[in-house]
Amino acid sequence: MPESPDSSLHRAASPLETRIGLFAGATFRLASGRCLDCAAIPQALWYFADETIAAPRPGLPVAGFSRSVSVWQDVEQWAVTHPPGTPIDAPPLVWIGSPEIVRGASLSPDGATLAAGAKRWSFALVPKIPLNRSYYNAASTAYLAPRTLTVRGSSRDGVFTARTLWPEDFRLDSSAPSQRVDATP
Repeated sequence: MPESPDSSLHRAASPLETRIGLFAGATFRLASGRCLDCAAIPQALWYFADETIAAPRPGLPVAGFSRSVSVWQDVEQWAVTHPPGTPIDAPPLVWIGSPEIVRGASLSPDGATLAAGAKRWSFALVPKIPLNRSYYNAASTAYLAPRTLTVRGSSRDGVFTARTLWPEDFRLDSSAPSQRVDATP
């Protein structure tokens, strides 16, 4: 994906600079569903044609499925060939939704401006999906404005258009000790 067209803006972080689920982001590349060399099935690429996706870099083992057996047989075969503790195959496609992430951001009380450090953008939202009955409103602004946020979206011409907003105080404690969980059959 190209960088933000407005180079005078603060360059927000790429989703590839962090983890994507169980995988290091650097093992993926950003693309759209129009990708001609992605490992995903054509139906998935069609569905995400105009969306930002992460596709595994060439050479990375990619998860698949078999059409010639039942789902249960397919999962059973996968389990036999992937014992606990071995690396897992990457998903053929991960919907990223937006090419930029701004961490440590704050939203103005009126919801008109997004700021991160010394950088400021006019704030906008992606259009509401007609079937989505839950959407951003004044209560969202009131809840999010006093919090530090991580915002996913894209910047252009001084406007940051947000697709997702996440309060940074609403997360798992990264300093919590790891606890082993045994695999179960």
